[in-house]
Amino acid sequence: MNWTKFLTYICQEYDLTPPQTEILLCLKEDENPTKQGLRKACSTDIGEEAFTQRLRNIYKEFDITDRGPRLPKLYRIIKDKYEEYELPNRSKLRGITSLRLSHFVVRLHSTAPVRKLFLQIAASCGVCIPQN
Repeated sequence: MNWTKFLTYICQEYDLTPPQTEILLCLKEDENPTKQGLRKACSTDIGEEAFTQRLRNIYKEFDITDRGPRLPKLYRIIKDKYEEYELPNRSKLRGITSLRLSHFVVRLHSTAPVRKLFLQIAASCGVCIPQN
């Protein structure tokens, strides 16, 4: 899932209003976002105070209540969720030994594409599978 689609998903998950969603969808996938940069990226015809109020409401939805630069905190929360979503779920392979995985892979020898895919998944999760 790309960044923009993920932001749309987050907006739905947090039940943001359409004006809040419009602002959040302008958040780029780069480090150190600034309020000025976000406002420029949005290119909406709303005033500074309305823009700031929408951001405040977004911060409330994400439980960011402290003072100071809150946009980087919001970005970090969303980025962490995005990375968590994009990375394979490593916990699903916990407790499965390499021997059991190896046995499973050997049984898939007749379907080479499936075996190759399984080996890639296992490798991304840090499980060593002997190559036959």
